[in-house]
Amino acid sequence: MLIETQMERFKVVERETKTKAYSKEGLGLAQKVDPAQKEKEEVGQWLTNTIDTLNMQVDQFESEVESLSVQTRKKKGDKDEGPSRCSAAPEPGPGLASRSRTGLRA
Repeated sequence: MLIETQMERFKVVERETKTKAYSKEGLGLAQKVDPAQKEKEEVGQWLTNTIDTLNMQVDQFESEVESLSVQTRKKKGDKDEGPSRCSAAPEPGPGLASRSRTGLRA
């Protein structure tokens, strides 16, 4: 039984490979799509669309994170430069005036 099944499959394959491309049968075969191949193409298309959607979402989230990061930096900068900070430069104390550029006492 197994041999007969394999022989039938071989006959179908042989007939398909020997069919001329521009014959009526050959042109008719081009229109027929293997169900497994069709499903494979559909899944491939779905994967491509899903990956594109996910990449767009990643770009949006990265943009959002960057925007929030900039806002956070601005808020920190506003707090550091708020009214509690003195705008005048600090007066050097006795220890600072006696130091040279290398940080050692003169």
